Amino acid sequence: MIAIRRATDADRVAIARLHEAAIRALGPEAYTAEEVDSWAAGILPANYPLDQQIYVAVEDDAVVAFGHYHEGEIAAVYVDPLHVRRGIGRLLMAKLEDVARAEGVTSVHLNAALHSMGFYMACGYRVTMLTTYRTRGGLAIGVAVMEKSL
Repeated sequence: MIAIRRATDADRVAIARLHEAAIRALGPEAYTAEEVDSWAAGILPANYPLDQQIYVAVEDDAVVAFGHYHEGEIAAVYVDPLHVRRGIGRLLMAKLEDVARAEGVTSVHLNAALHSMGFYMACGYRVTMLTTYRTRGGLAIGVAVMEKSL
C-alpha cells in the first residue's frame, strides 16, 4: 500500500536517487542525451528545501516518488521508474493540490517536461504555453507551462 507523508531529512538520499533515475529513464522520450545529462546534473540530497511542501510516496518503507509544492506551483513530481504507471503520480498530484487548496489557492501551475504532458493533461491540466527551462547543467530544454483551476 502507498502512503504519502511529508518528506524528512532521512528521505533526502532516496529522493535524489529517484529524481535522477526518473530523469535518466524517462527523459530520453523527449530530450537528447546531452539535455538529459544537463537536467540530471547537480542533483544532491542537500538541495531539497524541506521547509517547503515536499511529500514522499512510500511503499514498504521505501520512497518511490516525491512531489514538491510551493506558492501556487507544483515544482516537481517524480516517480521511481520501477514504479511508474501505478497511479502513484496521481496520488501525489492530488495531495499537492489539496495542500494548495488549504492555502486558499484557486489555480496551480507547473512546468512540464515534454514527455510528461500527457500525464498532467490526464490530471486535468491544460497547456498555456511552450517555453524553455534552464537546467541545473545550464542547457535550455523545452517545457510546457500548464495550469489547473482548483
